[in-house]
Amino acid sequence: MKEERKLRISISFRTEYRHLYDHVIKQANSSDYICRVLQKDYERKQSEKSLEEKIEELLAFLSKGEKLIINNDTTKLMSDRLDEEEIELINELF
Repeated sequence: MKEERKLRISISFRTEYRHLYDHVIKQANSSDYICRVLQKDYERKQSEKSLEEKIEELLAFLSKGEKLIINNDTTKLMSDRLDEEEIELINELF
């Protein structure tokens, strides 16, 4: 069975990042450490994207003139029409 080749890159640190370089080389496994840090950053960005999608979905729902009812157990969307004052407030906020 053929052994899987490792993926490799070479990185350089500018002088202003000397403290980061020193931190990385102190790790037991620098490659693993960098990968774990990158994984956390990747997951954070995916989470932010998901949040943006949820906000867009909510705004689209509200733009249809429907009410959002929030209670302690769950968030429910109701198809009651907004009155003019509520629509005006939403338009001002967004």
